[in-house]
Amino acid sequence: MYYLSNGTEAYVDERSQVLLSTLLGAVVGAVVGGLYLTERGRRVRDQIEPTLDDFVSEIERVRGTVDKAREAAREGREAFEDAMRVATPSEPVEGSGSNDRSWATSGVREVSSSS
Repeated sequence: MYYLSNGTEAYVDERSQVLLSTLLGAVVGAVVGGLYLTERGRRVRDQIEPTLDDFVSEIERVRGTVDKAREAAREGREAFEDAMRVATPSEPVEGSGSNDRSWATSGVREVSSSS
């Protein structure tokens, strides 16, 4: 079962899947064979190779940028958590008469009021 872009379901039987896979394999094989077994294919490869090299380099740069952003986010989260630990008392304040629990231990500070 496949889902179409409009959200409806489409059923494809096994024979159709085999036929589609066979045709797709034949097309890919013809393209690869044409690129590697003919003189014209060699010229096409020579023309697209610099573009592919540039594309691969750009992908590597993007990956490096994503890694740096991920590291910055991790450091920011750690700094925030450290700041929250410092700013939040870990023990109830004596004499406050309230039932306080630390954010550091429970994640939420509960305060009960006596009215």
